[in-house]
This record gives sequence, C-alpha cells and structure tokens, in this order.
Amino acid sequence: MNIMNNSLYGKKTKSILSLLSGFMKKERVIIISLFLFAFIIRIIYFSHTDPYTRTDDIYGHLDYIEFIAEKTSFPAISDLEQSYHPPFYYFISAMFRKLLSLFRFLDDMINRALQFLSLCFHMGFLIAGTLVIKRYISNKSILYLCISLFYFWPSSILHSARIGNDNLFYCFYGLGFLFLCKWYDEEKTIDIFYFTLFTLLCIFTKANGIVIPGCFGILVLIKFFQAKSKRKFVISVLPSIVLLFLGVAGLFAFPVMDSLHGYEVITFANRTYSMGWGPTLGVEANNYLYFDVKDYLNEPFVDMFADTGGRQYFWNYLCKTSLFGEFTVENAFLRNCAIIMSFLLFIIAFVMIAGIVMITPCNAKKRLPFIFNLFLLVFSSAVFRFLSPMACSNDFRYIFPVIITFPVFLNSAIAFLNEKRLFLFCYSIYGIILMFTAFSIIFYISWL
Repeated sequence: MNIMNNSLYGKKTKSILSLLSGFMKKERVIIISLFLFAFIIRIIYFSHTDPYTRTDDIYGHLDYIEFIAEKTSFPAISDLEQSYHPPFYYFISAMFRKLLSLFRFLDDMINRALQFLSLCFHMGFLIAGTLVIKRYISNKSILYLCISLFYFWPSSILHSARIGNDNLFYCFYGLGFLFLCKWYDEEKTIDIFYFTLFTLLCIFTKANGIVIPGCFGILVLIKFFQAKSKRKFVISVLPSIVLLFLGVAGLFAFPVMDSLHGYEVITFANRTYSMGWGPTLGVEANNYLYFDVKDYLNEPFVDMFADTGGRQYFWNYLCKTSLFGEFTVENAFLRNCAIIMSFLLFIIAFVMIAGIVMITPCNAKKRLPFIFNLFLLVFSSAVFRFLSPMACSNDFRYIFPVIITFPVFLNSAIAFLNEKRLFLFCYSIYGIILMFTAFSIIFYISWL
C-alpha cells in the first residue's frame, strides 16, 4: 500500500513539475521572442542610420576616442569638446578602434563598428531591465505588457545606435540597479559586491551615475535603523561604502588635477557656458512646476532653440525628449503619430502616478529602490537644468534608465484596479500601452 501511495505521489509530483516546467518554458519563450523582436527593430534602425544621423556631439566623441587610440593617454578635461566625460567608455572604444585598425579597416567602417558596439551595450541594458522587471511583476499578462513597453519605449530605439558613452552608462546603471534590488531584498554579500562593481564602472563611464550611490546610501540608512545587529550590518556594507566614496572622489579628482596643472577646468555642470551659447532658459519656480498641456498636445516636438513646444518648462521638455529626443520631423504622417504618442504618454504618466499613490504600505517597503531611483533621477535632472540652464541639459537621455521603474508603478495601478474589479479600466490601460508601443515602432521605422 505504501509503495502504491509513494508511486502515486511520485507521479503527481512529476506531473506538477512538468506543468511548472512547461509554464516557465512558455514564459521564457515569450520574453526571449519579445527581446529578439526588439533587437530586430534596432538592427533595422541601425542599418538605415549612419553614425552622424540623429545623434548628439558625435564629432566630440570620435575625437576623444581617436585621441586615446593614437596617443595612448587621456586628454586633459579642457583639451577636447567631450573630454570632461569620465574615460572608461572612450578607453574601451579606443582599444576597439586600434584592434580594427590592425586589420586596416577604413574610418567609416570603424565608426559603423563603434555604432554597433553601442547597440550591444544598449541590449545589455535591456537584459538588465528585464531581470529587474521580472523580479517584481508576477502576473504574466502584465509582465509581458510591461516588458513590451520597456523594450519599445520610443527614445530607446533612438538612442540604441548612437556613438557615445550613453549606452554603456545605461548598461552599467541597469546592472547596478539590478543588484541593488537583489541586495535590498536578500542582503547577500555577493549582490553588494556586484552592485559596487557595476556602480563604479557606471560612474567612470558617465558622471550621471552618481545617482545610484545616492540611492544606495538612502537604503543603507533605512536598513541600518531596521537591523537587529547594527554592528554586523555596518561591517557588511562598509567596504562598499568606502569603495563608492573613493570612486566618486576619484571622479571629481580629474578636474582638480587638471586645475593643479594649470588647465582651464570645464566641469560637467558648466560645460554649456563653454559653448558660448549662454543661459536661455528660465529657472523660476513656474519653469519647474507648470506643465503646458495645450502646447504639449498640439506641438509634436520640442526645439532647443525655440520656446514653441514647451522648451521653457521642465516637464514639457523632459516628456517630449523621452519620446523623440531633441529632433523634429516635417513629415505630416510622422507628426500626427507624434501627437498621438504624446497623448498616450500623457495617460500612461497619469496611470504611473496613480500607481505610486496606490502602493500599499506593505508593498511600499518592497518598492523603495524604485521610488528613490525615480525621485533621485528626476531631481538630478532638475538640478542639472538649474546649474546649466540650457535646453540640452533637460534632455531625457541623461536620466533614461528611469524607464526601468515605470513597469513597477504601472503594475501597482493595474493590480489595484483588478482588486476593485474595475476590469474595463484595466483593459483600457492594456490597450493604451499596446497602442503606444505599436506607434513607437511605426514611428521609428517610418522615420528611416
């Protein structure tokens, strides 16, 4: 009898395990399929976009890379247009350039290869973001919907094929944030090690990366007051705190060292003044608090040289550049697509804000890394615009990794509506997000 019971138990266990395995396999297949589709869309965009099209400061980036490749040393901060940036991306790209030069690649071919390298870094960011989103969204239909939104966020396609340090910065930021979340949830030593590693690489790729140590610092303080053994907790995080402090100090040491050597120092915050354009944006409270709804819905794009489109208003400019960067299109079809996408984003943003408000106290504790990440990135963007009051300082690309947080807040809103059995609103949100991702793909493929 026991043998029969054991046999039946074993069959049931195997059956359950096979069902679970099949379910997990289905989930992996869907996510991998979405990822491959995202990659194909970016390959199409890449294949029709040369290194000099829809980009920012391309010649400055290429000069920086070429300087390191030819002189095997780093320029002074004031030597080149872009040499105020930390050197890690440029060092990797310079080594890549030298390797291709050994095979007698022409400059145009090398630049295309550097462009593809940026695309690879961008895909690394998508992988990191997928792992983050998957940790916090259990409902499969919402998970697939949110991953689609993350993969096909409009400016994500725009940024994917650009030469510059942005994509490597996104990749390291995403990986750092992934292990920050893992450490916050599980407090494993290995997670804090990887977090520290990727965060240091992030800040030595782009100065914007200093936001993530700030997020870590706040979470450390919260956990310190919650810890039963404060001494044990401090010992576990102290090496990471010291290394990150040294990393940030090292980042600021570059301009100090140049200053000591008699060079003119151009920091990241005051670089726009060196361009000779002068401040053109207002920094009054209304420039930050007011959102021009009429201009936002009627004007499809923003112009960094004209107030039409909401250039003077922080939120207008941030939202528009999150969709189309700082570029405009004259094609009537694309302009209509852009207006529709702007309207859909307006609704999605409202749902995300509602999702933050609807987070329960229990869930809020689990979502603190996302809340602080969102707040610090947006706050840093506002501060940067204040310190350097130029339209280009308000570009969404400086805080682009914030899109990792969007799915979690959308999930909170949809889960709340499901609890209240407001299924019509849920399906409407599903439809809006699907329309938004579809228009994003159509817009960027049609723009080629």
